[in-house]
Amino acid sequence: MMICLTAKLLDAGHSIVIHLMNDSVDLLTQNLKRFKRSGLAPAPRSLSELLQSSDPKKPQELVVFCKKNSRDLDKLIGRLKGRKKIVVIDDEADYATPNAKINQGAKTKINELVGSLIGSDGHYIGVTATPARLDLNNTFKNDAEKWVNFRPHSEYTGQNVFFPLKKNALTYRLTPVAQGGSPKEAREALVRFLVTVAYLNTYENGTEENYTMLVHTSGRRQDHEADRGMIEKSVQMLIDTESKEFEELVTQVHTTAGKLYPGRDADRLTDYVVSNASRATLVVLNSERDRKAAGENPTEPSSPFTIIIGGNIVSRGVTFPNLLSMFFTRDVKHRLQQDTYIQRARMFGARGKYLKHFELTIPSQLYTDWHLDNCH
Repeated sequence: MMICLTAKLLDAGHSIVIHLMNDSVDLLTQNLKRFKRSGLAPAPRSLSELLQSSDPKKPQELVVFCKKNSRDLDKLIGRLKGRKKIVVIDDEADYATPNAKINQGAKTKINELVGSLIGSDGHYIGVTATPARLDLNNTFKNDAEKWVNFRPHSEYTGQNVFFPLKKNALTYRLTPVAQGGSPKEAREALVRFLVTVAYLNTYENGTEENYTMLVHTSGRRQDHEADRGMIEKSVQMLIDTESKEFEELVTQVHTTAGKLYPGRDADRLTDYVVSNASRATLVVLNSERDRKAAGENPTEPSSPFTIIIGGNIVSRGVTFPNLLSMFFTRDVKHRLQQDTYIQRARMFGARGKYLKHFELTIPSQLYTDWHLDNCH
């Protein structure tokens, strides 16, 4: 939708289109790569690519991606000085852009800079799954009657699939855990993910495919490292055949295989898991170290067993192709609000091909809160 919208704007004579992204390198990289693969002309640029250009007045047409932080916006405004009728497409428009100081007669920095970028003759297009805040805040003269609802594609599995009105209508695996989740429950979820990948690549897929497990337990970096340590230890136990824990974990894999796929050969599934354990890839999302290790594209699964540990950025627009498992135990301090639950529903997406094998591991109370909000 965003690519087609940009192409339509260029065809209609709007020569400068700016895409504003949440302040995340991972999110910007994911979107920029998709735009470049589309063949759109002119080729989309990042802000850094624009700044490296020798002549700011050429080419006449520009499609630029910029993160929503004050430093980058300042640079972009300076680079585009003198250019008229800029179109700003604000992705995740409810984040950072609305003026949080509107009742104080002042402006927040990001709101002020986005306003400067639009100028007196530009256009603003906000894109979000949760428009309520923009409506309430009247962000850049937002008119709710002019919002355009964009329908998801036919392969999309969203809230009605994951939070059906009748819980017995579930078409995927829902695994309840204790509030907050425990390391033992996280390991069990990891084993189920490994076995499920083994089944898909052994019995269903014509060629081997890569899959992702998303672990989202906290917004704090130190917790991400703890999650990473637990997963790394589990994977290492499967690799080190001489370790004390190897036999115990292999037995757990074999038992899990028998429970999940009783009509299949548990030995064969266990062999796949053990044989490919050394190929497992672990990524802490929004980590500079892990981004380089993953070739600047950490959200794309790079091995059959790709485990991504997420923080706040999981809630803001990043999508996960071939997401097969989600261990989600992160709660909120206050009542779960509409925008919070929609933004954190990373299991939404094109899951149709393997939906019945998809697993959401989540505390019962958190799922119930989510389910009630969906019903409302």
